[in-house]
Amino acid sequence: MVPRLVADDDLLLANALSGQVSNVSRLAGSALGGVIAAMSGITGVSLADSASFVASAALLALVRTSGAPERTPRYRHPLVTVAADLRGGLLLVARRRLLRSLMIFCLITSVGEGIVGTLFAPFFRHVLHGSSQGYGLFMAAQAIGGIAGAAFAASLGQRVSVRHLFTYGTIAFGVIDLAIFLYPLGYVAVWPAMAGIVIVGLPGALSVAGLLTLFQRNTEDSYRGRVFGAFAAAQGIAVLAGTLAGGHLTRPFGIVPVIAIQGAGYLIAGLLTAAWLQDGPAAARTRTRQRPAEPDRAYGQEQAARP
Repeated sequence: MVPRLVADDDLLLANALSGQVSNVSRLAGSALGGVIAAMSGITGVSLADSASFVASAALLALVRTSGAPERTPRYRHPLVTVAADLRGGLLLVARRRLLRSLMIFCLITSVGEGIVGTLFAPFFRHVLHGSSQGYGLFMAAQAIGGIAGAAFAASLGQRVSVRHLFTYGTIAFGVIDLAIFLYPLGYVAVWPAMAGIVIVGLPGALSVAGLLTLFQRNTEDSYRGRVFGAFAAAQGIAVLAGTLAGGHLTRPFGIVPVIAIQGAGYLIAGLLTAAWLQDGPAAARTRTRQRPAEPDRAYGQEQAARP
């Protein structure tokens, strides 16, 4: 819905601010969760979490712009419609080089995200020998880095190309991430990881904001939901694979080599996309506007609306 709510020139700014808000919420939510847990236990935390979703739904109800493109009415079973939407999104990704590149990037990095989601706490506890309180501070430091990174991304939006923000941010994220996970091989302490997790938030915010902006600018309005769904489905499969790998590979190889796969994945994916996206998003947008999207055969003669 974001491209329907802001001008094209403000997309990067909107995506960066969205990431900043998410990190502010993570930071505030961690502190608030501790207070609620102390006062009313896990029941209070669960009720507060549920209330936050109700409040979010109420706020979304105030948005008057619809995210659904106009379509020819279809009388099909909902499951058939969902399958056709997913197929249409995958076909569009397969036809366009930029979208293929972003899809491969997401697949590589999502495997690493699944691994880190499984091993982050064991890494902090068993490799860095940190405490539960230290882990809470570690997560807060991650949010602080994301807030600073989002502000930096917003300030660069009008001066640096989105392609450069995305690729350079991804490569820098991979390098710093590798440093965070590999330094305990020679020196075991919590403070370098704490400093690194703040620093890595800056290129991480650049990468995420750049990825979303490239995706939004290079997908027609009528196909954006379908392509986004295809991306989300592929990412879910990759995260699941990473989660399973993280749980099974630590026994033969140990925590550090396995969790470092995330940093290596971001570094490799960043270098690959830097090579694949040499034409830049502007050229891709020009090609998109000159050649409208083909009709989705799953929907008969339906035409893509507003490139």
